[in-house]
Amino acid sequence: METSELKKVAHDLLVSHPSRGVKPSALAQVLESLDINEFEHGELICSEGEAGDSMFFLLVGAISVTRKDSDGAQRELVTMSAPAILGHMALIDNSPRSATCRAAGSTRVALLDRKLYNRMLSESSERGTALRRMLLTSLTRQLENATGRLRKLIVQGPNQAGGNAQSQKTERELHSISGALNGWSKAELQAADDVEVVYDENQKDAQRRRKTRS
Repeated sequence: METSELKKVAHDLLVSHPSRGVKPSALAQVLESLDINEFEHGELICSEGEAGDSMFFLLVGAISVTRKDSDGAQRELVTMSAPAILGHMALIDNSPRSATCRAAGSTRVALLDRKLYNRMLSESSERGTALRRMLLTSLTRQLENATGRLRKLIVQGPNQAGGNAQSQKTERELHSISGALNGWSKAELQAADDVEVVYDENQKDAQRRRKTRS
């Protein structure tokens, strides 16, 4: 891809993953350092359970992410559209791939392998700073997204009417939340607007103190 195209992708990545102090030009330097692979529809990008020695920047197209449920059946977690980052948990905590990814149509993916990842993280350069801050933002949003959805399930309670159908829905949601915690989310920054937030007394007291000080 041309430098101008990579700069556009970098800009769009920062729109969906706003990272304080990161310039599109610095993130473009990260992308320019990587090998870009092209995949046709249905081609395998990574498999659940295999060792993860790289992370991916989805530059063009979309990726279907599936994961086995408790019965061993493949369930789709999400279809991620460009631009997006994925697969980074394998580099962060050395865990195996938690899902299977396949190209959904014609797709371009930039691959950041472990060796270059480790070198960039230790750099004091613009690209090193851009990578560190974007990963931190992504991890924070993953946690916020999953926490909000878990809170919603807790507020709803496990004993709502609906019987087996409700139980299956809850299982699917927990399966999806687990995927979000591992970075397989198309909306890491999506706010849980319909979540009823429940505070305990200590949290309420802390909120009142903050309002008083302000």
